[in-house]
Amino acid sequence: MAAVRSQWSGLGMSMPRRNALGWMAGAAAVVVGGGMLAGCGTGAPAAAVLPTGAVQTSGGSSVDPTTAKETVASTMVAATSSGVSLVGRGTDINGTADDFTFYFTQASGPGTWSCEVAKLGTDPSDGGYGQAGLVARADGTPGSPEIALLATDGQGVIMRWRDTAGGAMNQWPSPIAIGVTPPLYLRLQLTAPSTFAVSYSTDGKTWANEGITRDMAFAAKPFLIGLAACSHSTNDVVDQFSSLSGFGSGKFYYLDVNPANATSSSSSSSSSSSSSSS
Repeated sequence: MAAVRSQWSGLGMSMPRRNALGWMAGAAAVVVGGGMLAGCGTGAPAAAVLPTGAVQTSGGSSVDPTTAKETVASTMVAATSSGVSLVGRGTDINGTADDFTFYFTQASGPGTWSCEVAKLGTDPSDGGYGQAGLVARADGTPGSPEIALLATDGQGVIMRWRDTAGGAMNQWPSPIAIGVTPPLYLRLQLTAPSTFAVSYSTDGKTWANEGITRDMAFAAKPFLIGLAACSHSTNDVVDQFSSLSGFGSGKFYYLDVNPANATSSSSSSSSSSSSSSS
């Protein structure tokens, strides 16, 4: 396993697999989200391999957890000039297979991506582990190699990573920031062909971190990066993101990441509108 470089080098912690919900089979749907991209970075989209079954959609104008359908992107994500509202569902971004919603674009090579988690939807049964933040992944499969920088509603800011497809998730030994809750800013930087650095900010100007970097082999090739939302419960919530930066002018995509979707694809139409601690 590649080493974590920091003043506490080598202290990665393997996290247990979470029990995943068997959501309805479905996969990806394309979301253009042009309005949201205003003011973002200028990097060109990469030629990453997209999840199969992508369907272009408008992205909707509002989202409601009571009508959300994981296979219909227009009910899951709303992109506007001021930001993105994303329905958060699923049991965890953890274990050997993730269960969350993902709004992402393609990337290749060094770059800096950031966002403000403006509002984190919460559920009384989430154990303080309702999650929203930035995730970079090799692909759209539930067990994809990835690195995640997540704000939670009660456990601080956490960093997790999975080195190999279907492998165990690891977590930085303690929260990167304790007692910090949204609104706050998160940033992922690919500083070398495969080295990510993580940081957070309470004002979007002064960035704090623990000197943590992580080598992720998948980043040497085109990959997926974007916003992740997970309710960490059996209920859906709505997470709000703003101040997206570094994502370029390419298309955004919506994906319902969950174990039931490992081998299936979406059949949704662009005209459709429809716990324990980790």
